Amino acid sequence: MIYYNKNKTSSFIFFYTFRTIMNIEVSELFKKVDTLPQDFQNNLAFFWNEDLKNEINFDKKLSDTSNILDSLAQIALKEFKEGKTVEKGFDEL
Repeated sequence: MIYYNKNKTSSFIFFYTFRTIMNIEVSELFKKVDTLPQDFQNNLAFFWNEDLKNEINFDKKLSDTSNILDSLAQIALKEFKEGKTVEKGFDEL
């Protein structure tokens, strides 16, 4: 979550506070996980690692296609303004 604020001091404090809260939450999570059996910890580590890799790959793919998505959005907006679109619900597609 990113908020732009012209007052850079406020933005810095927000991000520092957010990071501190996240560090506390992550630390608490790892304390809880540490009480679990080792094989369960290994399974969690595997799935968390896979999930993180998938998130990173998704973000990279999305950023690689941002120009294409921008172009498609411009075309869709143009067609909408020209009255070439029809409103439909998801169940109608």
